[in-house]
Amino acid sequence: MFHDLSDAYEQGAFDAIGDASWATPAGATSFRPPCSASVHQDDPDWQHTSFAGPEGMRDWLAWACDNSTARAEGYQGLASSATRTLVLVICNGRPFHPDTRTVTVLVAG
Repeated sequence: MFHDLSDAYEQGAFDAIGDASWATPAGATSFRPPCSASVHQDDPDWQHTSFAGPEGMRDWLAWACDNSTARAEGYQGLASSATRTLVLVICNGRPFHPDTRTVTVLVAG
């Protein structure tokens, strides 16, 4: 489903992905991508999904962006003002590294 993000860990591909819209019966939210990385499938730091409130989420976002290979201009501001996070994970199709995944982080706020 997210095949177009498989190489988003490379800056050129990341720069081309644009924003995402998440729609529910309650309404739609627009998400902007601050960063993306290629990570090992078992990396516990990237699998962290429970945060101690909004500040915990923002701390993880700052860490994630600092540890990414592709970043948006102004990524620090996006991470520090985020109120919601959407994290998309896909196999990145690297033939010599089948145990890696592309993680693309998107934020709203």
